[in-house]
Amino acid sequence: MAEEDDSKEYQSQEPSSGSISGSHSNKNNSKCSSSSSRSSRSNRSNSNNNSITVFRSRDLQEWHALPATDRPRLVDVRSEAAFEACRLSPSINLPFDSLLNLLFELPEPSLSLAVIATTWEEGERAVALLKNRDWHHVSFIFVGGEDVAEGENKDELWTAAKALGLLTSGAVGPRDRNILYTPNPFLASFIDYMEEALAAAPSPLHYPPPPLPLSTSFSSSSVTNLATSPPPPPLSSLSAVGRVLTCCDVGCGAGRDGVWLAKRGKGWRVHCMDRLPRCLDRVQRLAARHGVTDSVDIEASVIKGTSVVRSSVSPSFETKQYDLVLAIRFLERDFFPALGAMVRPGGGFLLFVSFVAREDGVPYEHPKDPRRVLEHGELARVFGAEGGMGFETVEDRLETLPDGRVLSAFLARRL
Repeated sequence: MAEEDDSKEYQSQEPSSGSISGSHSNKNNSKCSSSSSRSSRSNRSNSNNNSITVFRSRDLQEWHALPATDRPRLVDVRSEAAFEACRLSPSINLPFDSLLNLLFELPEPSLSLAVIATTWEEGERAVALLKNRDWHHVSFIFVGGEDVAEGENKDELWTAAKALGLLTSGAVGPRDRNILYTPNPFLASFIDYMEEALAAAPSPLHYPPPPLPLSTSFSSSSVTNLATSPPPPPLSSLSAVGRVLTCCDVGCGAGRDGVWLAKRGKGWRVHCMDRLPRCLDRVQRLAARHGVTDSVDIEASVIKGTSVVRSSVSPSFETKQYDLVLAIRFLERDFFPALGAMVRPGGGFLLFVSFVAREDGVPYEHPKDPRRVLEHGELARVFGAEGGMGFETVEDRLETLPDGRVLSAFLARRL
């Protein structure tokens, strides 16, 4: 079964830069306004809430001047109508009234955010809500009206945005919606390699793998089934392999990795499995908001020991084979043989990320159950050449999170 952290939304607080654990600089920068009264109000708010860094003495130019990778991610909490009328192009719209139910779309809490609101009060309420949910790094609050006014009534934020080439407007379709969160970084760092390997296969039985990606220095990261019998995919969904690429995300949480894969436009069809209906509800909502419901299926299943004892679909996920099987923060040793059997012979991949015991023997506060912690080299022994399951190891590395916990990141290819 998946571990007790049922959300898996924050996936070990990983960035997209390739770190498993997060190499984020949470900038204590400020936000924009030229109004002295607003600036003084901000200082009072900041002094009463030291864990959130919110300044109002600087402007959009300062945010834009930061290196692109260090810019706080833009969360627009205005109404959908206001967002469509005018917005900053890199932003995502999570209206304040719906924000609490859409937190799974946010990046991991270690990353900095910038809030865009209609009023200062709305921005402060959004910041307070985020703080209560562990997003403590809000570096900017931008305030902009609901439209771009002209003449004496021109809005300072949108005027600055236009000058910087950041101003845009119009309806945003689900497929065009920005993704602020980052997928599991080990997956992100190897996805191109895996797609190239699958595309290079002259047949499902044999292919020469492409060159491995350059080594990255990690700095430490009742349910309705959407499609039990999926229709034939449109031609646009076919990958370079000339067919749909299949993935099963075991213990998927909110389905962030699966939706990210489906939205890549490389022909992925993802089967998301979790034991918790509330997680699968998030998968459905996330897939719908990003226009990939035709590429993401869900399944509520309970795993005990070597088998699935209860499932919302029949046949259940473990009876099928996939080009990629994800087991991220999922650890059920008795189920290892089933995971291996789910990987398509002739080049399918198994990607595993889970906690491993610390060398100093100090136990973790989470996960508390030592059965949910890998031994050193355990995955290589089971799924590597010596395991006898027909896999070869592509990558096997350890990464240390800022809190001292250690992750095993393992990728193997089934021959």
